[in-house]
Amino acid sequence: MNPAVTWGRSGYDGRCHGFPVTDTDPGYLTAVCSHTLPTELFSPTGGPEGALCMTCVLIVGSELPDPGAGGPPLP
Repeated sequence: MNPAVTWGRSGYDGRCHGFPVTDTDPGYLTAVCSHTLPTELFSPTGGPEGALCMTCVLIVGSELPDPGAGGPPLP
């Protein structure tokens, strides 16, 4: 299952984290790595860039579909 995430920079650690789109807490955001921050310290980046949280990258990447699964065989 590929999680829908919004990538953004944390004002606490300066790293780009993946935040679930379904996060519903109006005052705080929680990244897929459990890093939390108040919404005013979140700066959206539009994608993973710069100093990345490697835990977020590994979590999001591990849930991406296998590009070779279920498709036609390669020539």
